[in-house]
Amino acid sequence: MVCCTPIVFLHITGSKVCRFCSVFERGLQFVGTDYAAYGLWSKYINYTAGNGGPKAAALIYRRALGQPLKELDKCFNRCGLLL
Repeated sequence: MVCCTPIVFLHITGSKVCRFCSVFERGLQFVGTDYAAYGLWSKYINYTAGNGGPKAAALIYRRALGQPLKELDKCFNRCGLLL
């Protein structure tokens, strides 16, 4: 049996962008403030930059920078590259 993450499943089924964002937001509700949650934030930012544009991604960067992330400096540096 093949196991898929919710994001991969949505991609395979051709779901709308709002469904992707709702899955990311739900994940952030559970682990968004965790010290090691940078991977989830990063994937959400990359997805949003590709589908919603740099302005939408910048808003998520702003939220991520308000979290106590282990790799906060990496997040800050990538934000500067986007803008």
